[in-house]
Amino acid sequence: MPERVAIIVAMEREIRPLVRDWRRAPLSGLPAWQWKDLLVVCGGIGVGPARAAAELALAAHKPDLLVSAGFAGSLDANLRVAAVVTPALIVDSNSGREFTTDARPSAEHESFRLVTLDSIAGDNSKPALARRFSAHLADMEAAAVADVAERHGRAFLAIKAISEQLEFSLPPLQPFIDAAGRFRTIRFLAYVAPQPWLWRSVLNLRRNTSLAATALCQVLHSLELEVEAGRTRATPNP
Repeated sequence: MPERVAIIVAMEREIRPLVRDWRRAPLSGLPAWQWKDLLVVCGGIGVGPARAAAELALAAHKPDLLVSAGFAGSLDANLRVAAVVTPALIVDSNSGREFTTDARPSAEHESFRLVTLDSIAGDNSKPALARRFSAHLADMEAAAVADVAERHGRAFLAIKAISEQLEFSLPPLQPFIDAAGRFRTIRFLAYVAPQPWLWRSVLNLRRNTSLAATALCQVLHSLELEVEAGRTRATPNP
């Protein structure tokens, strides 16, 4: 029998190219999609929403493997937009806890470390984060999903696509994330509209996230094929 897999993402646009033709399977009000033994749940941005989504997915789907997938910021000049990384180690920036993933060892990914933050990392803070945590990339969800997987005795992977490079200057995004982890796009655009000096950054970020989503979903499609073939215990090859 194929193993059951649940993928936890923050935002629908991260996963849209993969689930376009899947069956919708809303889970306690959260956007979710299912294809055979693979479930995708869009939980929201941040540790809290990711943890809640992972717990819901476990209860509803009984997966053998939990995957934290989505966008990440680069802390390494060699990681460019649309690079897809399966880090070997996840670090919780608040507690300092480290989680080993079930990634297949490879020369490309075996030493990559991801740090999970409780807020979006600005370009000015990235070098310090890289040094403090010996990390190559940062996100806001992976450590929470890893913790749920560990507590329930499930395998865990993180599959992340770089959506902004080390030197990229992000527009102010954090104020537009609500308590449920939803990004308030209309409010953000209303804020940006009268500030033309932000337009280029927003347009570049939109382009970058589109490239990252395409690259991420190509890798996740290979995971989908492995699920169908019953071979999910290893990381898919990007």
